[in-house]
Amino acid sequence: ESQCVASINKTTNQSSCVWRNTNICEPNSPPNTISFMIILSLMTVLVGLPIEFAISLVMDLICAKRPDFSKWGFNTTKILGSSTRQVYTTNDVNKSSLSELLDFMDKKEIDNKKNILNKENDYL
Repeated sequence: ESQCVASINKTTNQSSCVWRNTNICEPNSPPNTISFMIILSLMTVLVGLPIEFAISLVMDLICAKRPDFSKWGFNTTKILGSSTRQVYTTNDVNKSSLSELLDFMDKKEIDNKKNILNKENDYL
């Protein structure tokens, strides 16, 4: 019985085990106080934040990139297919395909407005 009760929890300053009447040494139940829950929550957050930060850093800096197999002598296009982020060069300015499409639609809209104005001027 003395060996069972001898181990003391340094956090709660209580015995880690309890001696039952049935001659069994059982672990003591954790405290159910609000301060214990707050400490447990803070410890979980403090341990989890650096891990979450490291994982998000790896995801953003490494996993989001397209691998370049040409460094190892393989054809990247053959393995992965063509890149979905193709950049077109227009007037020495790099533009994405979405930007090219938006520019095309703007020009088309301006042309349509000019045609409408010309037709209105013809009627006047």
